[in-house]
Amino acid sequence: MINEPGIAERLKSDLSEATGSISLTEVRNCISNPRIRDFYVRDFDASGLPLASVSALSEISMLADSLQKTYAITLSDWLARERTLQLVDAFHFQDPSISIVQVWYCDPREIYLHELTWLLALTVSFTDCELRSCERTCGAINEVLKPHGFALEDSWF
Repeated sequence: MINEPGIAERLKSDLSEATGSISLTEVRNCISNPRIRDFYVRDFDASGLPLASVSALSEISMLADSLQKTYAITLSDWLARERTLQLVDAFHFQDPSISIVQVWYCDPREIYLHELTWLLALTVSFTDCELRSCERTCGAINEVLKPHGFALEDSWF
């Protein structure tokens, strides 16, 4: 699991020894996607929550985000807040009052403290469909992971 202490360093060491390079497929074989489900919420109070998905990548790369910011939250925190939130199914793409809330099985605030682990968690939180449909996202992922020796395979582009 991505929240296992030292997982990023062990993955980097173990996988690079075996193949000389590290791919997303290899990482996904070792750690699971922390993302359980996404919700669209109007006027969400994201205080203390880290950005996730494209929003997080936009903060550390040249990728541009949409007006709807994405945040990561634990399942327990989501369940505690869910009844007070205004969930929406449809919204205008220019409506900045909408947030995308990703519910994660682990605490994203803890993972955020460890740069490489956070970058790997962000990367594996994208679905295959999301990666295949947006070459710019793949480029941003490669941009932030390359200094750490990780890369997406060409088949994602």
